[in-house]
Amino acid sequence: MHRMWANKAATTMLIKAKTLAILGTSSCVGKSLIATALCRIFKENGYKVAPFKAVNISLNSSVTKDKKEIALAQIIQAEAAGIEPKSAMNPFLIKPQHEGAPQVIINGKVATPNQIKKFYESKVGMWSVIKRSLDQTHAGFDIVVIEGAASCAEPGFIECDIANLKIAKYSKSPIILVGDTERGGVFASLEGTISILRRHDLESASLIKGFLINKYKGRKKDLAKAVKELEKVTGIPVLGVIPYIKNHGIPEEDNWFPKEHRENKKAVLDIVVIRTPNLQNTQDFEPLIASPGVRVRFISKPQDFGNPDLVILGGSKNTKLDLQWLQKAGLAKLVLNHAQEEKALIGICGGFQMLGKWILDPKKVESSKVRVAGLGLLPTTTIFHTKKTTQQVKLTLKENEGMLKGAKGLEISGFEIHMGKTSPGAKIIQKEWVLGTYIHDIFNQDNIRRVILRNLAEKKGVTLPIFQKTDKDPYAFLANTVKKNINTKLLYRILNDQ
Repeated sequence: MHRMWANKAATTMLIKAKTLAILGTSSCVGKSLIATALCRIFKENGYKVAPFKAVNISLNSSVTKDKKEIALAQIIQAEAAGIEPKSAMNPFLIKPQHEGAPQVIINGKVATPNQIKKFYESKVGMWSVIKRSLDQTHAGFDIVVIEGAASCAEPGFIECDIANLKIAKYSKSPIILVGDTERGGVFASLEGTISILRRHDLESASLIKGFLINKYKGRKKDLAKAVKELEKVTGIPVLGVIPYIKNHGIPEEDNWFPKEHRENKKAVLDIVVIRTPNLQNTQDFEPLIASPGVRVRFISKPQDFGNPDLVILGGSKNTKLDLQWLQKAGLAKLVLNHAQEEKALIGICGGFQMLGKWILDPKKVESSKVRVAGLGLLPTTTIFHTKKTTQQVKLTLKENEGMLKGAKGLEISGFEIHMGKTSPGAKIIQKEWVLGTYIHDIFNQDNIRRVILRNLAEKKGVTLPIFQKTDKDPYAFLANTVKKNINTKLLYRILNDQ
């Protein structure tokens, strides 16, 4: 492989990686997906590439091999790059709660209140962690793709923007500014961002070397005049116009509830996911949504419950609060009636805790209530501790009844990420048609997902469409789509001009 930059001392000293920062005009413009695509594009061209995001605010996370918790987006980007994810790739993860203070993960571990106070009160404290993590991520790689957070041009925050501008300046990284057409006003937001930065932070503005217009659903030629005007006014080239990529197969960074999956007229199985206020790790449900013959509905009102074949209680950032909400909303009663009618019910992580008899919180980790009654559908008790469990899991199933009929001997893997310990301590507990587990990603494995769906269909007396396994690589598909719609020569020229 020929490196893009030469260094005579390459055999005796570490070559510092090139960097490329993907910043946005706002949140949800597609920075994570673009960064993922670039990680795979650079990998396919023979470079060792790593992702980095200083501060990620998200409820969707996962676990590294060394039991560190980081945002799901950086796990995905590392997978796209073909490398093992590390906690240094996302030094700060902030997990918001519906009520109360967010949980802060620093270097892959839950921070104590004193640590949080120290880092929040001192920007130098946060910056020292971010800088050290970025330096660690540089080691051994040719390229580091840096993903920004939210907008990079909020006038009140520009001076203290350690998640975007300070990182770009520290690493002398060229910036690709991403805007999206989904909400309208993409040209105004791109030009406006440049205008604000040129007034408030000329050094950062000078690092912006290209624009990306994302999520476009129309004809590219209709944008040609506006693109030329934007380039003329700002002096910055448009790197490409990326079409709206539907069904790309890569989990979204934030909670999402896509409307297009709710009206599946060919569905023979109806699955309801209870949308609790603190629902997290929603990537668990994507494989079900993509399954033929299955309709997945996300509901938060009793009138939307209907007559589902399977109800799922997912992960929760605050189990006790979500359980209380479930009861007040009138959904707990419907869930209990559903189970009493011997219909299928699955609890994952926090949802698993809710299915048990008791939730005990003697140290008031989640709230001031030290003892809360669960739904009583499983013979379990959960006790919260200050230490968080984060680990990858691999096991062979022993169950052979209910939803897991025919599953005995199947090997499954996933990860645990939760506060509290539940006894008995089995990874999966099933009582008739009620199943609880701490294992995330369980539906992402064809073998166990097909067994569960097949048993649900058999119980209902319906036939699912024939499962057709595909070898389609979602990262390759994403990378190819982006490559076709950007100026790759300009991309590498921007990368090399550091």
